[in-house]
Amino acid sequence: MSTTLFYSCVSSDERLNKVRTFGIDQLWAVLYAEGIQESVKKAARSRLNRLIKEARCLSITFEDHGQDFLTWTLDKHGKVIDSNAQAWAWVGGHVTDYRTLMPGVPPLYCAKDGVTRRLNYPLTSVKRFAGAKT
Repeated sequence: MSTTLFYSCVSSDERLNKVRTFGIDQLWAVLYAEGIQESVKKAARSRLNRLIKEARCLSITFEDHGQDFLTWTLDKHGKVIDSNAQAWAWVGGHVTDYRTLMPGVPPLYCAKDGVTRRLNYPLTSVKRFAGAKT
Protein backbone atom coordinates (compact mmCIF):
# COMPACT_ATOMS: atom_id res chain seq x y z
CA MET A 1 0.00 0.00 0.00
CA SER A 2 1.44 3.37 -0.93
CA THR A 3 2.00 6.02 1.71
CA THR A 4 -0.33 8.41 -0.13
CA LEU A 5 -3.15 5.87 -0.21
CA PHE A 6 -2.67 5.05 3.48
CA TYR A 7 -2.49 8.72 4.40
CA SER A 8 -5.75 9.53 2.61
CA CYS A 9 -7.58 6.66 4.39
CA VAL A 10 -7.03 8.07 7.87
CA SER A 11 -8.93 10.93 9.47
CA SER A 12 -7.28 14.15 10.52
CA ASP A 13 -7.85 13.31 14.20
CA GLU A 14 -6.20 9.90 13.74
CA ARG A 15 -3.15 11.55 12.14
CA LEU A 16 -2.88 14.09 14.97
CA ASN A 17 -3.17 11.33 17.59
CA LYS A 18 -0.48 9.26 15.86
CA VAL A 19 1.93 12.24 15.78
CA ARG A 20 1.70 12.37 19.58
CA THR A 21 3.44 8.98 19.73
CA PHE A 22 6.23 9.72 17.23
CA GLY A 23 9.88 9.89 18.19
CA ILE A 24 12.31 12.61 17.10
CA ASP A 25 13.37 10.90 13.84
CA GLN A 26 9.76 10.26 12.80
CA LEU A 27 8.82 13.86 13.54
CA TRP A 28 11.63 15.17 11.33
CA ALA A 29 10.36 12.89 8.55
CA VAL A 30 6.85 14.36 8.89
CA LEU A 31 8.21 17.90 8.65
CA TYR A 32 10.15 17.12 5.46
CA ALA A 33 7.42 15.04 3.78
CA GLU A 34 5.38 16.58 0.99
CA GLY A 35 1.61 16.74 1.11
CA ILE A 36 1.22 16.63 4.89
CA GLN A 37 -1.57 18.90 6.09
CA GLU A 38 -0.55 21.98 8.06
CA SER A 39 -2.30 20.96 11.31
CA VAL A 40 -0.30 17.71 11.36
CA LYS A 41 2.97 19.58 10.68
CA LYS A 42 2.11 22.05 13.45
CA ALA A 43 1.51 19.18 15.90
CA ALA A 44 4.76 17.53 14.78
CA ARG A 45 6.74 20.79 15.29
CA SER A 46 5.25 21.23 18.74
CA ARG A 47 6.06 17.65 19.84
CA LEU A 48 9.53 17.85 18.30
CA ASN A 49 10.35 21.04 20.21
CA ARG A 50 9.19 19.46 23.47
CA LEU A 51 11.15 16.24 22.91
CA ILE A 52 14.30 18.13 21.99
CA LYS A 53 14.00 20.29 25.10
CA GLU A 54 13.55 17.16 27.26
CA ALA A 55 16.31 15.13 25.60
CA ARG A 56 18.93 17.79 25.01
CA CYS A 57 22.18 17.36 26.82
CA LEU A 58 24.80 19.23 24.81
CA SER A 59 24.76 22.08 22.33
CA ILE A 60 27.81 22.30 20.08
CA THR A 61 28.66 25.23 17.84
CA PHE A 62 30.98 24.94 14.85
CA GLU A 63 33.40 27.49 13.40
CA ASP A 64 31.79 29.10 10.36
CA HIS A 65 33.60 27.96 7.22
CA GLY A 66 30.65 28.62 4.91
CA GLN A 67 28.83 25.38 5.71
CA ASP A 68 25.06 25.60 6.20
CA PHE A 69 24.92 24.24 9.76
CA LEU A 70 26.50 25.94 12.76
CA THR A 71 24.79 24.42 15.82
CA TRP A 72 23.75 20.90 16.78
CA THR A 73 21.92 19.64 19.85
CA LEU A 74 22.96 16.22 21.17
CA ASP A 75 21.17 13.86 23.53
CA LYS A 76 22.87 12.05 26.42
CA HIS A 77 24.23 9.37 24.06
CA GLY A 78 25.75 11.81 21.56
CA LYS A 79 22.93 11.42 19.03
CA VAL A 80 22.25 14.56 16.98
CA ILE A 81 18.64 15.47 17.75
CA ASP A 82 18.57 18.96 16.23
CA SER A 83 20.55 21.04 13.75
CA ASN A 84 20.07 24.69 12.86
CA ALA A 85 20.22 23.71 9.14
CA GLN A 86 20.25 20.54 7.04
CA ALA A 87 18.55 18.56 9.82
CA TRP A 88 17.57 15.91 7.26
CA ALA A 89 21.26 15.12 6.79
CA TRP A 90 22.60 15.31 10.35
CA VAL A 91 19.79 14.38 12.77
CA GLY A 92 19.98 10.70 13.69
CA GLY A 93 23.75 10.46 13.37
CA HIS A 94 26.08 10.31 16.39
CA VAL A 95 29.00 12.34 17.63
CA THR A 96 31.07 9.43 18.88
CA ASP A 97 33.52 11.51 20.92
CA TYR A 98 30.76 13.53 22.62
CA ARG A 99 32.21 12.97 26.11
CA THR A 100 35.52 14.63 25.22
CA LEU A 101 34.41 17.49 22.94
CA MET A 102 36.30 20.75 23.23
CA PRO A 103 36.56 24.03 21.32
CA GLY A 104 39.12 24.02 18.53
CA VAL A 105 38.72 20.31 17.75
CA PRO A 106 36.40 18.94 15.03
CA PRO A 107 34.04 16.21 16.28
CA LEU A 108 34.06 12.60 15.13
CA TYR A 109 30.69 11.95 13.44
CA CYS A 110 29.04 8.62 12.62
CA ALA A 111 26.37 9.11 9.95
CA LYS A 112 23.08 7.21 9.82
CA ASP A 113 24.63 4.91 7.20
CA GLY A 114 27.37 3.87 9.66
CA VAL A 115 30.24 5.80 8.05
CA THR A 116 32.41 7.54 10.67
CA ARG A 117 34.60 10.53 9.87
CA ARG A 118 36.15 13.55 11.50
CA LEU A 119 34.26 16.66 10.34
CA ASN A 120 36.16 19.53 8.72
CA TYR A 121 34.79 22.12 11.11
CA PRO A 122 36.30 22.70 14.57
CA LEU A 123 33.99 23.60 17.45
CA THR A 124 33.80 27.08 18.91
CA SER A 125 31.77 26.07 21.96
CA VAL A 126 30.41 23.07 23.85
CA LYS A 127 27.50 23.89 26.17
CA ARG A 128 26.13 21.36 28.63
CA PHE A 129 22.50 21.97 29.59
CA ALA A 130 21.62 22.28 33.29
CA GLY A 131 20.98 18.91 34.89
CA ALA A 132 22.24 17.01 31.84
CA LYS A 133 24.31 13.91 32.48
CA THR A 134 26.51 12.17 29.89
